[in-house]
Amino acid sequence: MRHLKPRCTVKLRVGVQTRNHYIQHVKQFVRWCVPDRLPFNPLAKLKGGNVNTDRRHDRRELSPEEQGKLIAVTEASHVIRYKLDGPSRAMLYDLAFATGFRRGELRSLTRESFDLNAGTVTIGAAYSKHRRQDVQPLPPGLVERLRQWFAAGRPLWPNLTQHTARMLKADLNAAGIPYVVQGPDGPLYADFHSTRHSFISAICRTDAPIKALVETARHGDPRLTLKRYAKTRLHDKANVVAQLPDPRSQRPDNQTKTG
Repeated sequence: MRHLKPRCTVKLRVGVQTRNHYIQHVKQFVRWCVPDRLPFNPLAKLKGGNVNTDRRHDRRELSPEEQGKLIAVTEASHVIRYKLDGPSRAMLYDLAFATGFRRGELRSLTRESFDLNAGTVTIGAAYSKHRRQDVQPLPPGLVERLRQWFAAGRPLWPNLTQHTARMLKADLNAAGIPYVVQGPDGPLYADFHSTRHSFISAICRTDAPIKALVETARHGDPRLTLKRYAKTRLHDKANVVAQLPDPRSQRPDNQTKTG
């Protein structure tokens, strides 16, 4: 009898978070099968893993100071990166930090996407992640910069590269801003999606109500806004704690001292 050679197996090296997504979708399908196609749910007790034990590529927030330095240095750059000159890349980063738009959404923008009189920009439903039209307000300073940009006949970026992370990394390096820093749970990266993290962290530091924050971040679940994207710094926590009432100052006026 001829010995059969064992087949080669390929291990799919995916993170815990990716496996959890697979588990979630499979469990949804199995629940749909019960009871018409399956007598019971064999995956009812199947649980996902703890994503905090296997973080692969966590993003970091860029501080306002880092954002300003990145934009200023990039705007003055004479280097062409991925067919974009320095001012075009600076405007791209400026808009990304001010809106939280993703790469594909930024790529879809045209002059007609902007209503500078109303101070808004619109993402078409075909390009929005949740497939609905989004109208996003713009900061007044950016509105004025866009007026000057379009008045000078400057184009946007219809052929924006898919390598925006590499482009941003090179500009960060030119500005002397670290691409990766060490966080409490591992390294944190400043890839292009970190512009969205920076935007959401910034709006979460305002006194806006939760509903306004979630809608501005264009999320369907407030947990996604507050848990995954919003980053809290130590002085933010200090500002919260500073607002706590001092229990020693809350003693009744008629309290008598005991010896």
